[in-house]
Amino acid sequence: MSDTTTGTMFGAPHLPTHVAAWMTVGEARAALAAAGQPALPVAGHEGLIGLITVEALGGTGHEGDISPDAGAPVTSVMDWHLVQVPPDADELQVVRLYTAAAWRWLDDRAPESTAPQGSTS
Repeated sequence: MSDTTTGTMFGAPHLPTHVAAWMTVGEARAALAAAGQPALPVAGHEGLIGLITVEALGGTGHEGDISPDAGAPVTSVMDWHLVQVPPDADELQVVRLYTAAAWRWLDDRAPESTAPQGSTS
């Protein structure tokens, strides 16, 4: 059996290969620290959805940096969002894909009480 979040295979420990979308900021910080990487892909139920960096998770260590709450969802601070576009997509399909991704981004960042209604297109 394989745990793709930590990359373990048959009990042999490996470095984390990605951050799961349902992880908290604190869990993602730990995964990046364990991996020793400045960034890791973020994976959701449908595959890769973005990239999270050390800077987004806790600042660069410079004075004045504001670190996000460790209990916040990692998707609320994810700084790179991926949009899968089929090679044969026409212009309208591309616009729809990017629009849907933009709504997901807004939903992830907005507090639940202020998230737009019906924003999942």
